[in-house]
Amino acid sequence: MEYMNYRDFRSALREVYADCGIWTVTFDWEEKESSERDPELDTMELETEIGPFYDLRIVSVTGLYELYKKSGWEAVVTEMERRPAAVKRRGGSDFLVLLNDDGKLLYEKLRRVRAEIAKEYHLPPYLIFSNRTLFSMVKMLPVDLDQLKELYGVGERNSAVYGAPFIEAISSYTGGVWREMLAV
Repeated sequence: MEYMNYRDFRSALREVYADCGIWTVTFDWEEKESSERDPELDTMELETEIGPFYDLRIVSVTGLYELYKKSGWEAVVTEMERRPAAVKRRGGSDFLVLLNDDGKLLYEKLRRVRAEIAKEYHLPPYLIFSNRTLFSMVKMLPVDLDQLKELYGVGERNSAVYGAPFIEAISSYTGGVWREMLAV
């Protein structure tokens, strides 16, 4: 039996889960030449909200690919269904939809900053800050670490260790001037 290569497998995952209507899907690992890849950082974030509840699942794409090679696509589907029961209706936040063009550009800039920090510390990006936290940064535009600590998902430690590059990115993008980043 012939199997998909890694890149095709990632594309198939993106298609299946991005179009399922339940999850907002984000890959925190950009396509690079194979010599530059760090497969341990290749994760897929599945986010959804229902009422007051927020569900974030981080899935190792590399681990799913190994399962696929060993047991086939059906095993991957079964593994994804085995994780905590999928939410039946979509009430999730597609953060990019909520942002205007300036907000989208800043959000993507913050994602790049997060990816660089994650690579430097050899951590998955979601351990630095979640997508929801990045959205909060775009929405609130903190100008210092004290304001950053007040955002969703930011604690004393990750603010102190990782916060400065995010504040710098926000400040350089906005020129220190607050502007509306939301589409609504």
